[in-house]
Amino acid sequence: MKLSVDRQQRNYNFLELVKGYNSALSKDPIPLYINSVFDLNCNLIGMESADKIYEALTPSNKDIDNNKSSLDLFYESNGKYYFKGKQKILPVATKEEAATLYSMIKKGDFDLYLDDSEKNILFNNIDSYFNNINERPLDLFSYIEEKGESHIADNLLEQKDKFKVLNDAVKFNLFANIKYKGEYIDVQPVKIEYSQFYKKLILNAFISDGTYKKYYFESINEAKLLKNPTFEAYKNFVPKINKLVFSFENNYNLPERVAARFSDYQKEIHYNKSTNSILYIVDYEDTPQEKENILSILCSLGKRINIQSEEKSIVKAEASKALAQYK
Repeated sequence: MKLSVDRQQRNYNFLELVKGYNSALSKDPIPLYINSVFDLNCNLIGMESADKIYEALTPSNKDIDNNKSSLDLFYESNGKYYFKGKQKILPVATKEEAATLYSMIKKGDFDLYLDDSEKNILFNNIDSYFNNINERPLDLFSYIEEKGESHIADNLLEQKDKFKVLNDAVKFNLFANIKYKGEYIDVQPVKIEYSQFYKKLILNAFISDGTYKKYYFESINEAKLLKNPTFEAYKNFVPKINKLVFSFENNYNLPERVAARFSDYQKEIHYNKSTNSILYIVDYEDTPQEKENILSILCSLGKRINIQSEEKSIVKAEASKALAQYK
């Protein structure tokens, strides 16, 4: 099935004018007036379709007398248009956005944050949205076949209680005690990550000896906040960041493989059209665990990538060790 997106000019122009209106209200001081509603934005498509939006923003006395639907954002005086309100407009979600939200809720992507009653309220609102346009909600994910799906993915609903405790610890700079693989450990949580590739939650935290470690939620059996920390907080922690640089040809499904494996990392991606090659610049923390993970990813991608940073020598050394086992 091929999904198509139909965007009418009128809807596009409405969003463009709303963006311009909100931008004008953000300025200090707010403009006293504008000469034309079209001054709000120069990216309008087709003046004929935009005229209807213009009329909706600046109703005539006839429109008001007929109780015609209008945003009524301006009033006109001597050829100038003055702002009637001082609040920004929240644009209505597009059909595609509503369908995406519906699909994500149904799939469980918000289970960490929403309970059943909250999800039901959203489902009802989305049903009403689509009823108003004489359509039914569309589950986008039912048309997407996931290849290489993780068989060890976290069930987010099962991690919700632990997530709330540890997320509060990160948010309010608190300590926690976790039971990890049967062992009780006092930790200072720093951040929580979600691996899009493995679909797993990971806690980053300090332990008492100052070691910065990662803990997978699936192996955290219990989690509770500590009222009395057992060690001094490690303040103003700014991890050293390494930059991995590599490139590869835009062939052999490599773009998809690389994108999946580095989906969890902060990165820059540049495409060179003349050479049909892609350059990746990946930031990762200078910790033993992250180095090991980066090395594992690079080795899994094989010889088709050209590493240009210092990790190249490490990969070559590891490859030499592996080859030596067969002599």
